[in-house]
Amino acid sequence: MKKWIVTFALMLLAWGASAQIADTTLVSPESIGILKRSGARMKMDGVRLSREEQALLLADIGGVDYNHEWSKARGWRTAGISMMAGGSAVALFGAGYTMVYSLAGLFGIVIGAGTAAVVSGAVGGDSNAAAQSAADNVSDEIGPHVTAGVIITLFGAGTAVAGIPITVVNCRKMSKIVDQYNDIHNPAVPDEAAAELTFGPTRNGVGLALNF
Repeated sequence: MKKWIVTFALMLLAWGASAQIADTTLVSPESIGILKRSGARMKMDGVRLSREEQALLLADIGGVDYNHEWSKARGWRTAGISMMAGGSAVALFGAGYTMVYSLAGLFGIVIGAGTAAVVSGAVGGDSNAAAQSAADNVSDEIGPHVTAGVIITLFGAGTAVAGIPITVVNCRKMSKIVDQYNDIHNPAVPDEAAAELTFGPTRNGVGLALNF
């Protein structure tokens, strides 16, 4: 009976020791996963980290707390993306506004000048002068709208273009933090790709593409 008790006790001790070894293995450097940036968030071995997990990881990368730096870069990245999206929308609106008034002005000049020429010729006046006067009147009315549309388009396009380097620079800063982690824990992992602006085929045809 005593042998059975001693044997059972030894089994419990062995099980406890194996559990401790297993727990130690889970937190060993060999088990640390590969960190990747996914937009403004992080993934460890393809699994997205929660905000709490991400903050905890950023709090100690080689003894340095990168939470503030990450948060700042994320804010500027968001601002850059907002500038690109908002600027593109404004530019599109401006282009549409310009096109509408340009077409309206063109039809107005053709119809107005033609009508004035016919009426002036019917009453014995100078049809050419009447047509030119009617065209000038339409141009004076439409011109400010077309100019405003061009200004809106240029402003929107400028804002969108300005947002590109802001986005690229801050994506690069965030990627460098990820690279810093991998350099310490996974030195064999290639550096994280930063945001990249390319020109070539896209899903919507040929043009500029920003990968971030």
